[in-house]
Amino acid sequence: MQRSTLESAPVLQYDGREFAMFHQNEMAFRLGRDWDPEDAGVRNWSRSALFGTNSKMEEWYCISAKDSDLWPNLAARALSRLLSEN
Repeated sequence: MQRSTLESAPVLQYDGREFAMFHQNEMAFRLGRDWDPEDAGVRNWSRSALFGTNSKMEEWYCISAKDSDLWPNLAARALSRLLSEN
């Protein structure tokens, strides 16, 4: 795992693939299209529109700082998802 930047936003990546990003005081996580925020207890979220309407970005969710206590678990989940794709 390493830190990097994407469009000047800090990101976490593994093997060159991003799975978490800090953007405009929110964390964005690549959790997949089928992930359900309500099941995870996330109250303040939105679908990512980080860099336009790229279909790959539909897998990303922006989680408000109001739910920052959930960020570590969501980062772990996003990394696990990424590792399972390999």
